[in-house]
Amino acid sequence: MIDRERPKHFPQLIYSSKAHSIAAYAYLQEFLGEHIARIHVMADAMMYPLQRPEARLGDPVDSLILAAEHANTAACLNFLSYAVLFAGFAFRDVCTDQLRIDPWKIKHFAPLWQALEQYERVTYDKMHPEGWQYAHRARTRCAAPGCTGTTRLIPCPGNCTFSNKVWYCNETCQKRGWEYHRDACRPPLLDKPLYALTPNAFEWDRGAQETVWRFVTSWTSVTQLEVERHAVNKADTRNGITIERWEFHHPFNPGQKTRFVLKRYD
Repeated sequence: MIDRERPKHFPQLIYSSKAHSIAAYAYLQEFLGEHIARIHVMADAMMYPLQRPEARLGDPVDSLILAAEHANTAACLNFLSYAVLFAGFAFRDVCTDQLRIDPWKIKHFAPLWQALEQYERVTYDKMHPEGWQYAHRARTRCAAPGCTGTTRLIPCPGNCTFSNKVWYCNETCQKRGWEYHRDACRPPLLDKPLYALTPNAFEWDRGAQETVWRFVTSWTSVTQLEVERHAVNKADTRNGITIERWEFHHPFNPGQKTRFVLKRYD
């Protein structure tokens, strides 16, 4: 719960970000371990059908959901370690490829999904440096419909790659052009993704699917505390709505300030 009467204690949450990252990695390893254990049980049952009774293990989807929960909490605090990315990509991979679920339906995971898209965008741009040439050419004119502005343009703050980057005069022009840029404002999936740890041979039963669906559909609107990111695409409704904002001195970096925001996702 968010104690809005004692905002001075919010910076202390940053100290817990590393712990959430470690917890995400631990639960992910538990998920992978359960998968390996199931493989051994199935192999033994086939080789020795009369000597070993059927083993029943806990549902591994619970471990994966807990890993994603901790990863999202770390992402809310802007702590994006490889453990956070591992857990996030693994859960997103399961949702999209194996269960055919749109991960963005889990609205309070928006900080985690944005972090994954940011990683994919940076990685893609490094692999395709020629995209900067397109971005440099696109910088010469505002991309908003009907606008002919050519000076003091700002780039789209979304996770579009250099090859799809567009420029606008201001936030008003960006909102006007969002309908035309929406589909291009996300990076392509990587050919060799970071989340290759997810077991490809894992078979989800109906119970696992129902568990994830309950988890997805149980949220219609959620409000949560986050560390404000430097660049946020305000035209993208997936980023939520900022309700309140607080500013504090960063506990790790003297002289720097951190902004906490209370956001609502509908």
